[in-house]
Amino acid sequence: MSQYYKLPLADDYGGVHTNNTIISHAYYLLAAGMNGAIGIGDAERIFYRALTTHLTTQSEFIDARLACIRSAKELFGDDSAQAARTAAAFDAVEVTDSTPAPTPTPGPAAGGSDATLSVSVDPDNQVYRLARRETALGDGNAGSWLSQSAAAYSRPSVTADGTAAVFVKADNDLCLISTDDSSSETCIGVPGLVYSAAISPDGDYFGFVLLGEDGNPENKITVYNQATDQTHTYALVAPASEGVTLDSVASADVMVFTANSRFLIYDALNVLKMADGSKITAWSIYAIDLVTGETLIVVPPMANLDIGFPALGHTSDDLIAFEARSQATGQSTVFAGNIRTGTVAAVAVVANDYGVASFTGDDSAIVYSVPDAAQWTGHSIYRQPLASDHMTPAGTASLWLQDADFGVIYRRGAYHKLTVSNNDRNSGSVNSSVGGISCGDSCSFIYPEGTQVTLTARSYTAATFTGWGGACSGTENCTVTLNQARAVTATFSGTFSLSGSVRSGNASGPAVTGATVSIAGKTATTDSAGTFSISGISAGSYPLTISATGYSTYSNASHAVAANQSGLNFALVPASGYSMAGTVHSGTVGGPAISGATVSIAGKTGTTDASGAFSISGLTAGSYALTISAAGYSTHTNPSYAISASQSGLNFTLTSTSATAKVKVSGSPLPYALLQPAYIDAADGAAILSQGVTFSENLLLGASKAVVIKGGYDATFTSRPGYTTLDGILKIRRGRVVADRFKIR
Repeated sequence: MSQYYKLPLADDYGGVHTNNTIISHAYYLLAAGMNGAIGIGDAERIFYRALTTHLTTQSEFIDARLACIRSAKELFGDDSAQAARTAAAFDAVEVTDSTPAPTPTPGPAAGGSDATLSVSVDPDNQVYRLARRETALGDGNAGSWLSQSAAAYSRPSVTADGTAAVFVKADNDLCLISTDDSSSETCIGVPGLVYSAAISPDGDYFGFVLLGEDGNPENKITVYNQATDQTHTYALVAPASEGVTLDSVASADVMVFTANSRFLIYDALNVLKMADGSKITAWSIYAIDLVTGETLIVVPPMANLDIGFPALGHTSDDLIAFEARSQATGQSTVFAGNIRTGTVAAVAVVANDYGVASFTGDDSAIVYSVPDAAQWTGHSIYRQPLASDHMTPAGTASLWLQDADFGVIYRRGAYHKLTVSNNDRNSGSVNSSVGGISCGDSCSFIYPEGTQVTLTARSYTAATFTGWGGACSGTENCTVTLNQARAVTATFSGTFSLSGSVRSGNASGPAVTGATVSIAGKTATTDSAGTFSISGISAGSYPLTISATGYSTYSNASHAVAANQSGLNFALVPASGYSMAGTVHSGTVGGPAISGATVSIAGKTGTTDASGAFSISGLTAGSYALTISAAGYSTHTNPSYAISASQSGLNFTLTSTSATAKVKVSGSPLPYALLQPAYIDAADGAAILSQGVTFSENLLLGASKAVVIKGGYDATFTSRPGYTTLDGILKIRRGRVVADRFKIR
C-alpha cells in the first residue's frame, strides 16, 4: 500500500486500474514470487473462490485480504500452509489485517400502506392516462385518474415519499405531477422532445432520454440536478475491459436512480455488428456513476434475450428487479436480485409480454403486469410475495390492480436525507448499519422519518480516525435519528511514508551513502545502496532537505505528502562541482585539431592543447553562456549551455574566417568552406547557398529540421549559372531536405 496512488476521480476513476496492481502483485507473490510460494494452481483456486464467493462490488482492499485468507482455509484447512502464505502475500504488499466492512442491512420501510401509480386506458377518450390507487386519499379498488393529459405507454417515476411523479405525455412532452390531487400536471410545453424520464427518490435529480431530429431516442442520457441547477449529459457506452468502452449502445429506455443518488441504472439497446455485416440486437442493464462518469455493467447482454425494466428496492439500493424476455418465444421471466452479492432468483413468468416489475413499499413482494384481454388496458397487475431475502418467491401471486399496466409502488410519508462527508477516501471509510451509506468521499441516503442509523468509521493501514463532526461527535460509533435532514463529517488523519534513493550527480549516478534526509521533523540516513525510508508523516507540505558530506545540500521548501511515495530519486551535486572535457576541430568533427582555442563557461576557461583537447572543472549545475574562440576562426557561442553532470567526449567545431566563402546560410553572416558545418549551423527552414563547385566531403543530415540547399551560385552569390556537386556520401537520418541545382557523384 506504500505504492497506492491517490489520483483524482477523473484520472483512471481514482486510480482503479493503477492500484489494482497491488492485489495483482499479492497474487504473483503467492503463486511464484515469494519464499514458500504455493504455485499457480492453488493460488488460482484461492483467488477465484474469493472473487466468486466472498467479494462484492463494494469490497475494499482489506476485504480482498480477508476473502482470500478465508478461501484458502475453506479449500485447504485452517492451519494449512496455503492460508499462512496467503496472509504473508498480503502482508508483503502492506494490506494488513483489519476488521471487514459491516454488511449493510435493508433500512426500515415507510409506515404507510402501499399505493400504486399506473398507466391505464381511459375508455371514454381511448387514450392512456396516469392513474393512482391510494386508499388513504379515498381511492376505490379500481383507483382514480391522476393526469389530465394523455400519457405515453411507459413507466412513470415517483419520489420515495410519494409526493411527486414524472411521466411522458403521449406527444413526448415531459410532465411533473403532484400525486395528492393538489394540482394538475405541469408540463414543459415542448412536445416531441422526451422519450423517457425518471426522478430520483429524494426529488433532486431528473434523468431524460431525449428524441433526436429523426424522431428516435438519442444514445445519451441527460441528468439535471435541481439542487445545484446543473445539467450533465452522459454518452451511452458499453464497458469492455481495462477502462475501454465500446460505442455499441443505440439508446436507453427505463431509468431509475439509487436512493443515495450516486448511480443511475438503465436498460439499453445494444447493436452488435457481426463479421458478415449482419447486426444482432439485445437489451441489457447498465449504470452510470454520477460522480466519476464511469459506466458499469449491471446485467450484461445475453444472446437471444432482451433484459430490461430495472426497478430498485425501497429499503436498499442493493435490491433490484428486472426481467429477461426470450427473443424466440416472447416469454418474459421476472427476476429479483441483490446487486452487492450478485445473486438472483426467478419470481414470475409472463407469456408473450413484459412484466415491468416493481417492489412493494417494504420490498416484501413484487408487482408485475400480466396480459388480460378482458380489460381496456389489456393488462392487470399481480402481486408475488417474497421470502425474507427479498428475492425468493413465497406463496402464489394474486391480483393487485385490475386494468392497469406499468405499476409503480410508493408509500406516502416523510423521508429525510443523511449526508456523510469523508475528508480522505484513502485513509478510511464510513459505513451504515442500515441502508446504503458506504462512503469513500461523500455519500447520502434517504430514510423514513424516525429511522436510527449507526455509522461506523474504519481507518485504513497507517491512518487514524480522529473524530466526527456535524450531527455526530467523538470517535465511537455514532447513531443518528432521522427526524430531519442530517449531515455528518468523518475526519481521518493518514500517516504516509517516503522511500527512495540518493545519487551522486544525477538520477543514475553512484549511490550516496550516509546522506541525511529530513522532512516533517523526521530523518533517515541512506544505506550503502543510497536508499532511505521515512514513515509516520501526516498529510501536508513540509520542507525537505537532503545533505551529505562533500555535496551541496538539496532543499525543497514545500514537498507535498498526500499518499505513500516510493521510488523517489534525488541527486546531490558534488561540492567540487562538475567537469566538462572534449576537443575543438576545424570545419567538421574529425577535422584538423585547433590548438590554443579558448573555451569559456561559468567564469572558467580552458585552452586546447596540440590535439585540440580541453578540460574545465569546478562547475556547478545550471545553464551558462558557452563561448569557444581561436585566432583565424569564427567564435562559437551557445547562450544557454546546461550543466547537470560531468561531461566528457564533447566535440566542437570552428569555421575558419580565412577560408574561401563557398557556402552561406540564410540569416547568418558567417562564411563556410564546407557544406557540413553550414548544415549544422542552419536553423529550421533555412536556405544553404553553395557555389557551383565540387565539395569533396560526406554530408550527414541528422537533425530534426528542414533545409533547402540551393546550388550553382557564382562567386558573388548573385546568380546561379551552374550546379553544385557533392563528391561524397549524402546520408539523411532525420529531418527534410530540398536540393536545387545540386548533384551527387
